[in-house]
Amino acid sequence: MLLECAHCGAPLDVREGVQIVSCSYCRRKTERARLRTLAESTPVDFAPPRTWRPPTHVAAASDIELRFQAPVAVPAWPFVLVGLLAVGIPVVAMFAKSGAFSPPLSNFEKVDLAGTPVSVGKRLGGRPSDTALHIGVSHPEIATLYLVWDKDEPSHPHHVGTILKKGKRLDPAICTRLAVRLGELRGGSWGLGPVHVNCDPANNTLSGGASPPGKDEVPDDGRWKQAFVVVHRLLLAAILDHDSGVSDAEIQKSLGAGYALSDVAAIDVAADVDDAEAMLGKSLPGAVRSSNSNWEVRTTYARLPRARFDWENKKGGRISHVTFGTSDYGSLGSGQATLAKCLDKTLGRSDVSEVDHAKKKVNYIWNGSSIWLYESSLSLVRPSKETFRAVLKALEGCN
Repeated sequence: MLLECAHCGAPLDVREGVQIVSCSYCRRKTERARLRTLAESTPVDFAPPRTWRPPTHVAAASDIELRFQAPVAVPAWPFVLVGLLAVGIPVVAMFAKSGAFSPPLSNFEKVDLAGTPVSVGKRLGGRPSDTALHIGVSHPEIATLYLVWDKDEPSHPHHVGTILKKGKRLDPAICTRLAVRLGELRGGSWGLGPVHVNCDPANNTLSGGASPPGKDEVPDDGRWKQAFVVVHRLLLAAILDHDSGVSDAEIQKSLGAGYALSDVAAIDVAADVDDAEAMLGKSLPGAVRSSNSNWEVRTTYARLPRARFDWENKKGGRISHVTFGTSDYGSLGSGQATLAKCLDKTLGRSDVSEVDHAKKKVNYIWNGSSIWLYESSLSLVRPSKETFRAVLKALEGCN
């Protein structure tokens, strides 16, 4: 059977009856009963990835690449297959097992995903377990499409992934097509709030989803379910290389992504914290609430794709910071100086604060410390409407 490592999320081929499972990637040992089942039977075409980058929904750091070290257990399918042949099972059964007679992957692109693994399995086919559904599909590279449910939220899946056929590699063009709709995937990953997408040819991984909020987080308004449906359709369309049918407006509203800087410029930075949610709901309807007084969206501005808005968490609290940034520290590189020159034209000559002389690292500062350009982000401290819009206009002209 295939199990998911509780720490790094890697797929583990485990023999029936094993009680303690050792992960071949992160080397963590876990009781079998605590691991999520990905497939009751290991697919014939399954081969463990040579390397693995943990997805964002698990505890292990996503920026560390793990290497396959040793098989956890010998797969059972070769012995089962020999037994079937020995008792005279027709050869056609082998073709069915290999996926030759499986439905095409395109059949599962626009389907109703609501329900438990068993109820969805009745509609779509496949092998359901308590928290997963594995469906064999017909595709040149992909053997299995799988859906995963949260044990505390069995009414809808929250994660979708693929298992490649043995010896096949993930086509990098799939990731390129996803990046066109979502924005750059850094290190093979993309994320915003509860939404995560992993497309990493180096690790042969392609998956995505939208996690339901925890008990102590923001109220569950069901938005994550719609976000998951959008991610599911975008993933399959990227694999099949055709139009997903998902509009830019749907991506904005469901995922909080795809906003132009001109969209961001429309928000009212003078609104207080009590009016912020309603105001953002009109200007940026997909903005993701990351805490009681913070919201975030993804923009189409490649240099600084993340836009975060922070309000003071108190009665009448004003906006304290607007931050445009990236996912990786220090990722601007030479682009930092380019952005500084663009902003200088609008804001006047910046002050340069040396951070590391030997490595020639600096920060750029404008308007008496109200605007800071770091190695990975641009931060506006308590910006006025005029300053806010001027900065965005300057960024738009800096490509």
